[in-house]
Amino acid sequence: MKTSKIKGLVIRKANIFEISKIVSIQKTHFIYSKFWLWLLRSFLTGHVFVALKNNNLAGFIIWNNKTLCSIVVSEAFRGQGIGKELVNETMPCTDIQIVECSLHNKKFYEKSGFKVEKLKMVKR
Repeated sequence: MKTSKIKGLVIRKANIFEISKIVSIQKTHFIYSKFWLWLLRSFLTGHVFVALKNNNLAGFIIWNNKTLCSIVVSEAFRGQGIGKELVNETMPCTDIQIVECSLHNKKFYEKSGFKVEKLKMVKR
């Protein structure tokens, strides 16, 4: 468990009892019907961390080896630097990659020290 530079913020490994809270935050930002199953698997194969602000779940991050798989900060806690703290405090090593990133998240990742390497376009 790490106490952050942000007052009242604690970042720690998630526990299995927090799955429903993590899923509820995720549902407000992404549509992925089998997220809970993927999350459960991530507890076994990756690293799931939560950010708690004054004991309230503010966000989460999921790493799998050197890949940042998912990061979500609840709407009520955005703009406070919580996402950047999640990345910086939980990063397993420096040789990191992001599998997929939407363009509206590009600025966040750049602020967190990432750079664009490739851009993938698909036809809808």
